[in-house]
Amino acid sequence: MKSVSLEGDDNEFPAMPKGFNKFVVTPSDTIKVSEKVWKTEIKLKNDAKTGVLFKVKCNSNALLKIIGCADILLPGYAINVELERQEASPDAEVNVTVFYCLVGKQWTSESANVYECWKRATGQRVHVLSVKLPVVVKK
Repeated sequence: MKSVSLEGDDNEFPAMPKGFNKFVVTPSDTIKVSEKVWKTEIKLKNDAKTGVLFKVKCNSNALLKIIGCADILLPGYAINVELERQEASPDAEVNVTVFYCLVGKQWTSESANVYECWKRATGQRVHVLSVKLPVVVKK
């Protein structure tokens, strides 16, 4: 198996190194809220030396509005993704999942299209990691 260097890698979607931990999702295990209808955010930070393609999804779009749900996060950058609980079925369980993979230099320009990038990654069956974040209502 060939070793992959992220520094200057020309691959469109570089392989994810074993034990990769340079993409940080905060909170990392659960989203804690105090009401059934709420608004909060999760923070995504890229400490890698290459871009990270991410997508934030939930178990039902009727339950949750996600603002800034997909993007390509450049090295050293962070972003807050807003989550807003909808009033439909306030007792329904909400789960959020952050999917991500590494991207090559061609996807780190201002003109890069995140939706086209996901389409290509999906078509090439790129290995994608995920972080699952159940939402817990704490009274």
